[in-house]
Amino acid sequence: PWSHFLWNKLCYCKREGLDFLLFLGNVDTAHAPNPKCKSGKAGNHWIKAVAIHAALSRAGQDEVLVLDTDAIFRKESFSRHGLASCYFGVMEDAQASVAAGAEHYQVFVNAAVLLVRETPWTRALLRLWWRDRCGEKDQLILWHSLLTLWNQDSNLNYDGELLAYTSRDYKNKSSTSTYKHARRVVTFDYARQIRPAHFVKSPVRREHPIYHLAADRLLDFPDFALLPQTALPPPKRCRAEAALPSLRSNAA
Repeated sequence: PWSHFLWNKLCYCKREGLDFLLFLGNVDTAHAPNPKCKSGKAGNHWIKAVAIHAALSRAGQDEVLVLDTDAIFRKESFSRHGLASCYFGVMEDAQASVAAGAEHYQVFVNAAVLLVRETPWTRALLRLWWRDRCGEKDQLILWHSLLTLWNQDSNLNYDGELLAYTSRDYKNKSSTSTYKHARRVVTFDYARQIRPAHFVKSPVRREHPIYHLAADRLLDFPDFALLPQTALPPPKRCRAEAALPSLRSNAA
């Protein structure tokens, strides 16, 4: 039941002395404003972009750990005080405004667990994420927003192509116009242009080659970081601490 996920977060925040913010309800997203959005509408997952913006607007709030309703804090987090602060220290050292937990399936960035710092770049990302809302889920447009920002300082030549991939109709297994194709191929092809060394080509032969993210180290992108599936060395703010356990995309 959902109450178990809720109590997990409440107990962790009480133990750590952290503010717990719960955002519920629907955001009016019946209309998707970007003309490139082929679906013409957006779902209620878009409350996340609004919620992060609201959380960062609170006085004195400059670091926010965002968990989906069905993401949890693990035993490792409960057994070690100050772990969340140490993860933000890792971001600080990497000069990242936003970071995401390590992927646990073929996806570039999973938005279920995000670490967000108050910076002008973060605000720009949130504005794009909300402005270009499109389709049922919010992850596709998070990738779109990242690529749009990176496009400003690179030769990425990205011009909103992901907005055409909101279809979740997978009846045609060979289709290259669905969200799944964007998740597994299109987004990776663009992101590889920014940091080619962060990607490993799958040995499986396919018409469209599949790439995976390197899983053994922190992956830095402009103002953004992906945390690894392996332990992390302690950051400067937690120098006396032991290595940090991996932060996964479905659990903190």
